[in-house]
Amino acid sequence: MDELAANEELGVRFVAAMTGGDKEALQDIFDENAVIWHPTDMKEKNAHASFDGLTTFFRERSISYQDIRRSAFPGGFVQQHVVTAPKDNGEVFQMPVCIVAAVKGGRIVRIDEYYDSARRAQL
Repeated sequence: MDELAANEELGVRFVAAMTGGDKEALQDIFDENAVIWHPTDMKEKNAHASFDGLTTFFRERSISYQDIRRSAFPGGFVQQHVVTAPKDNGEVFQMPVCIVAAVKGGRIVRIDEYYDSARRAQL
């Protein structure tokens, strides 16, 4: 499998692991020193340190990714998607997100995630 196809497949696995709340799959997908950057605090955080809370949150809130658009490139992939989840009041929460994933050795080493923090607070 060439690098672009491998990066595309890694993106597919990333979505499945996130939306499935699969901590073990995320541990396999991410390098042990991987970091995630968010626009809310503009700081890098160790990806593995967030997997427990993140996977529980995704499972409990029935979060899904809709309208996924992904482009692989040498060294990673960029993905746009809409995070969708039911709200407690019955409404449907939706938030456009863009991630840029850096890949090395077949694993994600960094994700820069872009979204509207005011909208995220509504979830």
